[in-house]
Amino acid sequence: MARLVHELGSLDRARLVTHFAHLGAEDRRLRFGLAVSTEFLADYVGGIDFTRDHVFGIFGDAFELIAVAHMGRSGDVAELGLSVLEPYRREGLAKRLYVRARQRATALGRRALWIHFVSENHAMARFTRELGMEVKMSQGEADAHLALPDASPLQRGLDLYQCQIDGLLGTWRGLLAPVDGQAA
Repeated sequence: MARLVHELGSLDRARLVTHFAHLGAEDRRLRFGLAVSTEFLADYVGGIDFTRDHVFGIFGDAFELIAVAHMGRSGDVAELGLSVLEPYRREGLAKRLYVRARQRATALGRRALWIHFVSENHAMARFTRELGMEVKMSQGEADAHLALPDASPLQRGLDLYQCQIDGLLGTWRGLLAPVDGQAA
């Protein structure tokens, strides 16, 4: 089954909290760099500024988020965090999220993509190296960097088109499968 990458918005906050809450304790620690509570997750998601940050997700059959990428920015560098629920790993979902985030970062004129993780996250170390990112480890932490090229007009146009599709799908998602199960 083909699973599409969607850009998420503020209407998806509850789904994001649920996604992060469904990560096991060790997966949460590896994703956020420390042991985190459900309250932390709600605060984290509540603090996402969807006008500045970009959040991408892949949905399961019941409109539940099974994979998420949160791309923030620091100057001209895009920072990316990824998570995939255990039953859906090894399906290439993280790579699809990464490709979409890299496309957006390039279209926005970011000069580099950065992923920070704890050095014992061997899966992330392997993943970032497979993507051609330069990984540096120091004192229990790791940083993966990838220089991004200038965006062509075609790349910017494709990203704009994808944004319009995502906006339409987000509206439909809110109408067809609201988080509380109530029709809008």
